[in-house]
Amino acid sequence: MDNKIWLTNLKLQKLLYFAWIKYFEDTRKSLFDDDFEAWKYGPVVPSVYYDFWQYAGSTIMFAKTPSSIVDSGTKDFLLSMLREYEDCSAYSLIDASHKTEAWKSNYVPGLKRKIPRSSMEGEACLSAN
Repeated sequence: MDNKIWLTNLKLQKLLYFAWIKYFEDTRKSLFDDDFEAWKYGPVVPSVYYDFWQYAGSTIMFAKTPSSIVDSGTKDFLLSMLREYEDCSAYSLIDASHKTEAWKSNYVPGLKRKIPRSSMEGEACLSAN
């Protein structure tokens, strides 16, 4: 489905981060099971990053088939997140992600440390208040 929303890998990574937090805040469930890591430019899901690394800073030009079935409610949630953030630049999302406790408390320059699930869940609790 083409929703006319253009993403780079950098922006996709930040949207996944904020979507995961929002989804957990709303449902108390994980949006997906892959872990985030604290990288220099913010949180990254390595498996997704490497699926699209060849685009570098360019627009991702193809859709990847999900590794598992995504229900219609989750699709609607993700589309609403895309629409909410479509006018935000990747760099404004990087700045926003750098202000989150989950990234700040796990980022170490030169390392790609896993952001513990408990930190992600805690971030959802912080954003709910």
